[in-house]
Amino acid sequence: MLCHLRTLVPGDWLIQNVANSAVGQCMRQIGAHLGLWVLNVVRRPDARPATPIGQWIVDSGADPAVLQGKVAALTEGAPVRLALNAIGGEASHALSARLADGGLLAVYGLLSGQPCQVSTHELVFRGIEVRGFWLASWFADAGNRDKARTLDPELIAMLEVGKLRMDVEAVYPLAQVHDALAHAARSHRSGKVLLKGGWMDRVASAAWPRCL
Repeated sequence: MLCHLRTLVPGDWLIQNVANSAVGQCMRQIGAHLGLWVLNVVRRPDARPATPIGQWIVDSGADPAVLQGKVAALTEGAPVRLALNAIGGEASHALSARLADGGLLAVYGLLSGQPCQVSTHELVFRGIEVRGFWLASWFADAGNRDKARTLDPELIAMLEVGKLRMDVEAVYPLAQVHDALAHAARSHRSGKVLLKGGWMDRVASAAWPRCL
């Protein structure tokens, strides 16, 4: 999404919602690695990490104009060229209105369960583009699979030096899979819930110290 949906160069701004999610963590770490400025939107103050990367905005989503003011203050008027939307619904309008003319709203999730709401004004008069992204469909294209191969070595290198990490709240032995599932279903978790045991230990023993 950062490299192949829209051409971005170091110093460009992008905005994402649900920035505390697993995908959001990756976005802000990879974005920083690429020299991009990332605006991270969350709905509650405790969703911000202890050591945040990028600029963080706490916004309830109730008033798009409030988000607009916060973005303008942080970017000092610089254009925001890409918005990443995991919610759909009204959040689509809030993000699209923050984009520069000709910017791209990429929708990759549907947490709200509601259709995307983007103003016709944004589409007609400002040339805002709205595009869906689903990784399985993206990989179905052979050309995209070739693109992904060029990124894999760089991602692995980031893992090896600790520049790409995932927050983990708990690790359960495989025998406690039901407890792990119950834990994973809790709201307001601070990280992923993982399973370990049997073949998982053998396969992941070398990778986990770098990734966790």
